[in-house]
Amino acid sequence: MELRGEPSAVFERLAAWVADLGDDLGDNLAAQIAPERERLEFLVQLWQSVGPGSRLYLDLSTIETFDYYTGIVFQAVSGNYVVGRGGRYDRLLGLYHPQGKSYPGIGFCLHLEELQKVLQDLLPQQTLVPRWVIVPTTPADIPQAFARAAAIRQERLDTVVEVYVAPHPPDEVRQRARGRGIPRLVWVTGDTFRVESLVDG
Repeated sequence: MELRGEPSAVFERLAAWVADLGDDLGDNLAAQIAPERERLEFLVQLWQSVGPGSRLYLDLSTIETFDYYTGIVFQAVSGNYVVGRGGRYDRLLGLYHPQGKSYPGIGFCLHLEELQKVLQDLLPQQTLVPRWVIVPTTPADIPQAFARAAAIRQERLDTVVEVYVAPHPPDEVRQRARGRGIPRLVWVTGDTFRVESLVDG
């Protein structure tokens, strides 16, 4: 249970623990775990080379509740929250393949609720009102509408832009936009963009 913490310290404690087992048992166990230890040390070195300054902890006491993992398992932690987890699985896909063929894999998931708790202070505390709504005149104009929205966002990085893709009568579009306090509509027809202000003056 003490084999967790900063990687170099964990490897030192692991070596000392194996040595304390005595010659026969210790040598035998050291030989058995040597390949896995070398692989783990390589992964630690790789992590530290591509992410200098990022904190990495090893926990050799981890017991996973999923039994399909065949190699390393990992967690992404921020403060007291586990915001993501995953691991290596080399036989999982074979359980679902019609002929039982398996392929090596690695995967992870993010815990959105935990991420929200971590990022709560950075998230907007109120819904932002779009400054522009892009309205394609026909379904064929939808690609141009998205391109125009991207251009506006690029020019004005702090501006919220929406695209209406579902067809609505123009008067309904105007009514909905006014009801939400949106000041401008951009009507897209082919390569033509027509800006309509919904604010008097």
